[in-house]
Amino acid sequence: VFSEFQNLLETYLNDAEETVRWRKNAINLTKRYLREGLPDRAVTRDLPNGIPVPIDGFRDKKIYVWFEAVAGYYTASVDWAQKLQNNITDFWNNRTKSYYVHGKDNIPFHTIIWPAILSGLEIEPLPEYIISSEYLTLENKKISTSNNWAIWLNDIIKKYDADSIRYFLTINAPEMKDANFSWREFIYSHNSELL
Repeated sequence: VFSEFQNLLETYLNDAEETVRWRKNAINLTKRYLREGLPDRAVTRDLPNGIPVPIDGFRDKKIYVWFEAVAGYYTASVDWAQKLQNNITDFWNNRTKSYYVHGKDNIPFHTIIWPAILSGLEIEPLPEYIISSEYLTLENKKISTSNNWAIWLNDIIKKYDADSIRYFLTINAPEMKDANFSWREFIYSHNSELL
């Protein structure tokens, strides 16, 4: 039951804030969710596609993506360790430093849901560093691959040096607020700051 992790997650959040391991946006959003109280949530949906629930009486249900996606961190690690004929606890333990890098829309999955799953399974450690970025827009519009409003790496790398691209994205990273990728600014940066 999700709500049973409320106190544990509050302690976890306070520790992350005191030790400055999360970005402010992650701290603030997680505080808001915890202040509102954690509702119990179903982890299955009535969907045609997805991972089927392997339990009699629920086989027509699918495991909802927000639940199984973050669990992939651990299951992929277990699979990797097994392929190398190692024990997962040699890699996934309290000596391990973990860095979770994602957009702000994934904050609750990494600061609430994933730690609750790990705690429920008694797997440690919980995510340590939460590096959540704000959004990057393109010419002040939301990036959308489905609408073909994006910058495709294969295209940009043909015209510009990888270091120019890295430099511009680094100095314009959406760390504290949403940032915009402007072709005009990118070309100006490339021609005036790097050449």
